[in-house]
Amino acid sequence: MACRTNIRILRCSILPTSRRCNRQSEKRQGTRHGAIAWRKMNGSRRVIPFSIVSDRDKSEKPGKMAALNLRISPKTVQQQIVEKLREAIVEGMFKPGDRLVEADLCEMLGVSRPSIREALRSLEAERLVSIIPNRGPQIPVLTRDHATEIYQVRALLEGEAAYIAAKRATPEDLKLMRASLAAFGKAVRASDMQTEVSATSEFYSHILRMCGNRIIEETLHGLLARINFLRAHSMSQPGRAKHSLQEMKAIFEAIAAKNGNAARNAAVRHVENAHLSANAAYELSKADDSAA
Repeated sequence: MACRTNIRILRCSILPTSRRCNRQSEKRQGTRHGAIAWRKMNGSRRVIPFSIVSDRDKSEKPGKMAALNLRISPKTVQQQIVEKLREAIVEGMFKPGDRLVEADLCEMLGVSRPSIREALRSLEAERLVSIIPNRGPQIPVLTRDHATEIYQVRALLEGEAAYIAAKRATPEDLKLMRASLAAFGKAVRASDMQTEVSATSEFYSHILRMCGNRIIEETLHGLLARINFLRAHSMSQPGRAKHSLQEMKAIFEAIAAKNGNAARNAAVRHVENAHLSANAAYELSKADDSAA
């Protein structure tokens, strides 16, 4: 019931966007028909408003057209559904082993069953949902061994990424990293776990971008949802977020000093300490389940 109440709060943030998108679609459709009539009347594409100029027209005046291309693409309802469900899973609103009943999700989010099914398939690709024949979708149980394997991969790849980033960091890169650290520090002081997780992800995204190794980036991106799930559990331990802030500062300072070895060691130490914290959270959760 608590899960249902928490997610129902998000329902209103999806539906108005859907209606707004429909109205915008109708406006664009009307504008497009008007443009066609305008072309027929004037016999030239030169008088078409810039907002509906085709790619072919843009190529004729690339500089001017690029400067005038101000159209914004709003998020689709489908993207919002995926994001809301991912957020609910990562934050623990659904527990490992829980079944996800499509009818309940439709009621909670106020969307159609086909939309829910498509969102669940997207989350299955991220390994956040398992769709089991004759049973339906459920939250997979992330075993302790599986979590250990993820932390081992993280230590290897994030350590190497930090080493390379230290050699390539620019003043602008350091500015972005510093901003992510500031956001994380603010979230720690406010005990805002959601922002703690997102700011940590942003901090590491800068490191991966700087390192320039696409294989490292793609591999870690494929683990991102599960990494964030484990981060949330790790940071749930008392005092862990404050220690994490100091460890991330050590990574930043090593990269800023262009000391690759120190950056690698700091990144590996951060992952190892997060692993220890996640193990402690796992033991506590296991003890609570036994007591229940």
